[in-house]
Order: sequence, then C-alpha cells, then structure tokens
Amino acid sequence: MRRSGQYHRGAVLALGSISCMLFSFAGCGPCGAPAPKSASQQNASPSKSSPEAPKAAKAEEPAESPNASAVKTDAAPAWKELFDGKTLTGWKITKFGNEGAVKIEDGAIRMEKGNDMSGVTWAGKPPQEDFELELEGMRVSGTDFFCTTTFAVGEKFCSLVVGGWGGRVVGLSSVDGYDASENPTTKTMTFKEKQWYRVRIRVTEKAIQAWIDDREVVRQTREGHRFSTRYEVNLSKPLGIATWNTVGAVRNIRLRQLSAEEIATVKNEMKDEEENF
Repeated sequence: MRRSGQYHRGAVLALGSISCMLFSFAGCGPCGAPAPKSASQQNASPSKSSPEAPKAAKAEEPAESPNASAVKTDAAPAWKELFDGKTLTGWKITKFGNEGAVKIEDGAIRMEKGNDMSGVTWAGKPPQEDFELELEGMRVSGTDFFCTTTFAVGEKFCSLVVGGWGGRVVGLSSVDGYDASENPTTKTMTFKEKQWYRVRIRVTEKAIQAWIDDREVVRQTREGHRFSTRYEVNLSKPLGIATWNTVGAVRNIRLRQLSAEEIATVKNEMKDEEENF
C-alpha cells in the first residue's frame, strides 16, 4: 500500500507537469505565472528590452553629377587688361609711314587720320590658340575702318575688319587668300560716328568667331582653310589695332584664355554644324 500511495502521488505530479506544458504550448504562461499582456498593451508600453520601431527612411538627396565638381572648378580664366586708360604702357605706335598721331584722350587711345593708316601694336606676346580678345571701338570721323584688329590664329595671323571698303564691310582678311570684302565672312553693317561698339574675337582650334555688340558677325571654321593678313597690316602683328583714312578710338582692351569647358562647347557646336551641313 505504501508503494501504491507513492506511485499515486508521482502520477499526480507527472500529470500536473504535463498540464502545465500543454497550457504553455497553447499560449498561456507557466503555471502560477500572470497571464501575458495583450497585443494592445504591448504596443502601448513596450518593454525596455523590446527593439525600437524603425525610423522613417531619410529622403535621399539627388546624386551629384559626375562632372559637377569639374563644372564648379572650371571657372572662366580672368581677363587681362591690356590698356590702363591713362598711358600707352605695353603698346607702341605702329610705324606704317605717314601715320597720324596717337594719344590718350578721355580714357581711350585716339588714332588720328593717317595717309593711309594709323594704329598701335601690343608689345607683349599674345596667345595663339584658345583665347578671347575684347575691346570697344569708335569711329570719331571718317568713312573707313576704325578699329580693325589683327590677331594670331595658331602660327598664322588674321584681321577682323570693322567698317572697311567705304565704311560698312565687316569680315576676316584673309581667308584662303580672299579679303574681308569677298569671302564667306563678308557682312555689311552701318556704323555711326561717335558711338562705341563692343568687339569680341574668339579663336579656338575649331573656329574663329567674332561679335559686334551682341551680334555674331563671324563664324569661320578653321579646318581646310588658310588664314593670312593683307600686306598693309603686317606691322600690326602679332596683335594690333588700326584705322584707314579715319580717326578712330579704342578703349577697354582686354584678353583672356578660354576655359576647357568653353573650348569643348565650341568643338561640339562646330561638330554638330558639320554633321548637319
């Protein structure tokens, strides 16, 4: 009987253990332990050991262009002033023969009427490629060119005629041996006396371009063409400004190298034009 009682008690304990395990598998806590909190209670006050809810993803910033840094750092080179507005420092009077007097007047270089030419030539060494030259010119009196500018094109030279052949012709002298009055760059414009005109010349490996005020007056490709000067302006090389039987004035003369971005832009533009020609 003693053994039977021990067996009975053991069986009861075993059944109790099994019951607790079954309740535990069914989602209940262990025997004698408080019932777990509901899902709403857990969400209202999560325990310290529970992981924090994930934070909202931060909006992605737009990716920087691969060339963005190059664009930021590739600023256009600074202009170099070639005329101080007070003296002829850096310039020399061009000895054409029978040239008119040259003097500084009202912040400009005034070139009196010569027989036939008057002008100035820069004493420095200008660039041959990838540059821009800018100046302001005025026809004070007369009927012919008043600020024709000679400049380098690689190892050669060329001139932008402004108001030649009776006062209205604009173009390059010379292209393939033809001067500004008879080549594809020939244009006509009216120039008023005592009015300033802004002249800008750009030379790249691909082209020669020129503007008067905001109008593009020359867009000449270089490939397959020869550039030269007329013999009358040979003394204006490598960089000079001249008049023909006219009183002219120039001021705000400056020069700069082009940036790599500007050079690439011209190259792409000319390539597109060649392909669409």
